[in-house]
Amino acid sequence: MDPVISLIIPVYNVEKYLDKCIQSVLAQTYDNFEVILVDDGSTDNSGKMCDEYAEKDGRVRAFHQVNSGVCHARNVGINSARGEFISFIDADDFIDEKYLEILVNAQMEKNYDFTLCEFTNLDEKTGISARKVSYENSCEFFDDDIKRYVTPRTLVNPKKQMIGNPYCKLFRRRIIADNKIKYCEEIHLHEDRMFNYEYCQHIKSFVYIPKSLYTRLVRRDSAMNIFREDTLSEYQKICKEFMRLLNKYSDFDFSEKMYCEIITVSDVLPRYVCNRMNKKKHRTRWNEYYNFLNSRYSGDVWNRINKLNNIPFKYSMIIFLIKLHMTYLITWMYTVHEKIKR
Repeated sequence: MDPVISLIIPVYNVEKYLDKCIQSVLAQTYDNFEVILVDDGSTDNSGKMCDEYAEKDGRVRAFHQVNSGVCHARNVGINSARGEFISFIDADDFIDEKYLEILVNAQMEKNYDFTLCEFTNLDEKTGISARKVSYENSCEFFDDDIKRYVTPRTLVNPKKQMIGNPYCKLFRRRIIADNKIKYCEEIHLHEDRMFNYEYCQHIKSFVYIPKSLYTRLVRRDSAMNIFREDTLSEYQKICKEFMRLLNKYSDFDFSEKMYCEIITVSDVLPRYVCNRMNKKKHRTRWNEYYNFLNSRYSGDVWNRINKLNNIPFKYSMIIFLIKLHMTYLITWMYTVHEKIKR
């Protein structure tokens, strides 16, 4: 009998965390599942640990690949999955023992296409945890309301918690397969938002469970928390992928407009242009940024920003200053903000 759920876990150099993750999965009160471990060319003992778990438990399958990134690893998992539903777990995270039981029971109530619960961020360094909520209460949406209340939150969320991440969810495998949805392997940031945004274009029902059943370990060395020299080229690729999705699905409503601001302004400025770890001269950094705004795909996204309206003042102000080339003022603002945050 095929499993109901396929749990896909990309693995890369996480020997310190992998045991806790897999053991939390194998301890589930709901047991009709398979675990797909995709070792992405690990150089520590992670790959060996995957094989050991596969040998000990018939529900576990291990795959190995040359290092190709988390997107390729997840796509390998999707292509190998046999379950009716797919759930993604990061190898340094862990789940509540009733994670699957609660998600499955909620899904079966009305045969939903998309099931979501809350999660908790656990700071590895401080041990401080923070629960992340996407909606105020338990809720469900169908048909046209999904476009109004679900799809936009894969990109932006007024509560600062998007549902665009890959974890704490059940995806219907048939919808992914029928619509040839996959993770974009050209990008290394925002790939989860893009995947969920496209997935939500094809669902008819959605349910949200106001329980935190997934713990996400926040590591300071994660891809979201390190300075990258190739940030501008990475966001060029992100803009390219988003333009593909816009042209395929969108009538360009508020959430898409706000996301245009995020990927050309709110992310790039603190991550690269105004980042204290960027040792390039002020003029060099800003020349690179303006070239980025005028290049092909990021330029297409930037041009969309000119159509923004009714956005928060702080965003419209930064965009206004960028257009006026007030680069020193913008840099000073981000420097002050970073000092306050620290």
